[in-house]
Amino acid sequence: MSPDKISTYIVDDESLAIEVVRQLLHDFSELEIVGTSTKSAEAVKEILRCKPQLLFLDIQMPGLNGFEVMEQILQVYTPTLIFTTAFDEFAIRAFEVHAMAYLLKPLQRDKFKAAVQHAIRMVHDSNQEAMLLQMRALLSSELRKPDRLQRIMIKDAKRIVYLALTDILYFEAAGDYVKVVCDGQVHLAQYSLQQLQLELPSDEFVRIHRSWIVRIDAVKEFIPYFNGEYYVIMKQGDKLKLSRGYKSGMSPFFQGL
Repeated sequence: MSPDKISTYIVDDESLAIEVVRQLLHDFSELEIVGTSTKSAEAVKEILRCKPQLLFLDIQMPGLNGFEVMEQILQVYTPTLIFTTAFDEFAIRAFEVHAMAYLLKPLQRDKFKAAVQHAIRMVHDSNQEAMLLQMRALLSSELRKPDRLQRIMIKDAKRIVYLALTDILYFEAAGDYVKVVCDGQVHLAQYSLQQLQLELPSDEFVRIHRSWIVRIDAVKEFIPYFNGEYYVIMKQGDKLKLSRGYKSGMSPFFQGL
């Protein structure tokens, strides 16, 4: 690492997105890329090891999302951050209110250039206290905890789809992802069940098992199974399982089970 260069790290779960940022950074000779990562947990370890001055951070990632990565990093040091995001207009306003740099995907060269030039000035100003306050304010804002989630974002390499919660029957754990099951459709989303359990409205969705969260009004019936457990029959016929460990959290929706 050259001492007169600004060390730069790129985090995005899509390798192609990382390559796009890398190519756009060719215009900035004062920056030096010291690492990239497509896995958020791995990124935290590497970032804390090399402490880059400038960090490009995707928000929507499997495992730890961008905000959770940010929280862990801020416990050790404060880099200059540029968020890359496909969030909608409501979320973008929160970035603007808290004066945090962001880039909307797909990235546009002119906006990318302006954001990087601003970030370079922030690195040279080195006002870490002000930057830390901005980041803390963003983390506690409505962007992290909206009053009521109404839809979720599904993205893949070709498109971004927004699903209304009213169209979703249940969520099923699938490694670092979840299956989002609608009537007649199944999507793969970059969330964890733990994250969804915190964000979904509790009067509409309930966790019934370590593998499933269901929409309450999409449940058709319960069939006793064994030792206090039940099969949960969804309205389109899928059979899930209600485990004893989650039954206590079902009240008042499933009284009498």
